[in-house]
Amino acid sequence: MKISRKADYGLLALTYLARQEEGHICYRNEIACRLRISRTVLAKILQSLRRSGILQSHLGAHGGYSLARSPAKITLAEVLKALGADVQMPRSRKGGATDSERGLAARVASSLQRVGEDVQRLFSRVSLEDLAGD
Repeated sequence: MKISRKADYGLLALTYLARQEEGHICYRNEIACRLRISRTVLAKILQSLRRSGILQSHLGAHGGYSLARSPAKITLAEVLKALGADVQMPRSRKGGATDSERGLAARVASSLQRVGEDVQRLFSRVSLEDLAGD
């Protein structure tokens, strides 16, 4: 299982926002500088999160970004999906020369599917609040 750089940066930015006082608006440049993320890359990530309803953007001289909901109500699964990073388990080989080998491949594939479903359930229970901690 591998999480993309985009998802990693998105989680860092959201964790940064979650650690701010409620209602605090952060400038994109502030987040980029604090987390050492390219402003261009971060802008694309923040746009994806805004379109998914995870972030709110605020226009004007004091504009920026804030969380659209409480960190407790934003899940890791939701963030990963918003950033196009649905985590899936690798697939096992389909074939085999014999019935026995094909049966083994099918059992491995079934086991990996169950593991993937368990991971998804876990990610649905982990909130941004959990990630931000104290």
